[in-house]
Amino acid sequence: MALDHWQIPPLHIEDRIDQPLRNSTPASGMPTPSLLIRSRQKSCIQCARAKRRCHPQTPRCSRCISRGLKCAYKNEPLIDQTRSWPAATSNSRSTTEITGPGSQYENYDVNGVVDDVSSLLAPMDFSFSDYDVNQWLCLDTSPPAPFAPLPLYPYPETAKIDKWSTNQILLDMKKFPAMFACSQKTPFIHARLYETFLPEPIQDAFAVSAAYASRNADTEDMALRILESKATSLAQKDNTTWSIQEQLAGVQALLLFHIIQLFDGDIRQRSVAESHDHILEAWTMRLHSLSTNEDQSKDWRSWIAAESVRRTVILSIIVLDIYSVLKRGYCTNVPKLAMLPFTLNAELWNATSAGAWSADAEPAGAKTVMYGEYSQAWASGQIVGKTERFQKLLLIPCLGEKYKDALELEESKCT
Repeated sequence: MALDHWQIPPLHIEDRIDQPLRNSTPASGMPTPSLLIRSRQKSCIQCARAKRRCHPQTPRCSRCISRGLKCAYKNEPLIDQTRSWPAATSNSRSTTEITGPGSQYENYDVNGVVDDVSSLLAPMDFSFSDYDVNQWLCLDTSPPAPFAPLPLYPYPETAKIDKWSTNQILLDMKKFPAMFACSQKTPFIHARLYETFLPEPIQDAFAVSAAYASRNADTEDMALRILESKATSLAQKDNTTWSIQEQLAGVQALLLFHIIQLFDGDIRQRSVAESHDHILEAWTMRLHSLSTNEDQSKDWRSWIAAESVRRTVILSIIVLDIYSVLKRGYCTNVPKLAMLPFTLNAELWNATSAGAWSADAEPAGAKTVMYGEYSQAWASGQIVGKTERFQKLLLIPCLGEKYKDALELEESKCT
């Protein structure tokens, strides 16, 4: 059964989390997706051995999911859950026109207008710096988020997004290449991330983004040919020996290429991007799996890299899901997205110095929260204050047009 938004049905604090949740059958006669439920066991075996905080649920707790660990409990869970989350597919998707007659998006103009960006990045030879990225990627390195725990509720395996929400996300994501070209940052690429090392995929992504953002009628064909060449070349690389820094750069570059190719409106570019869908998905999952080290260093540079990983993983999956919504009318990665972490304190991302970051990070300002928990807490009024642009991008598909006044995205400076 498809839901109108990614957001789960209304929650009530008094609901008992230790009671089994009952499956229901909708009017269509189709069974609802399998339920994620709490186990009676306080901690799973893996979390107990590591002496880490456990979010007990079946089939696997969030910590085991994030680390790719086998999750087991000493006692049997409340309900036998045999269905797992959707696995990453290795099959490329066929080309389908998403804005043709009969589509709910047939009147949507996928071509945007961006400001002129005059300079291109010349190829440079940089070596990787040994940022301690892994030390910042644990889901459980900090105290619980500062809002009351909500009852765990089943996330839909299949969900719809309303047209307003889809358009908001599309219009903003299409600005990412121009934003990167004019300010070397996006909501998933920190402005200081590549100060001391500049991998080839990021050099290519910057050059392509600048060429695309400054294109005109005379240069558009050349810009798209360069885009196709760079995207194809990157997708053909063997990433099996890449470090986490190299994997991050590869996913970020391919994601920028993907955004241009999928949402530019050029059928050829869309076809090329579709043939790379499974590569972006596989690379994203590998990036996430690499981010599982248990160490807990607390320096600004390492946090920048780690938070860039977290945001890149989330937005990569959202891009693939938004295209699935345009093409098929629904998306299927909601359970995955719900369990992905990001840093709750948006001021840390905007800090311009190590001193400013440290002031905001102490005593416990760098805590992470899972996407699904954040969406529920925000909707229930437990999170107050300004909602940052990246947070709005996460909330829009969950909450929809009902929260338009609070979540509508403002114009960015580099568009």
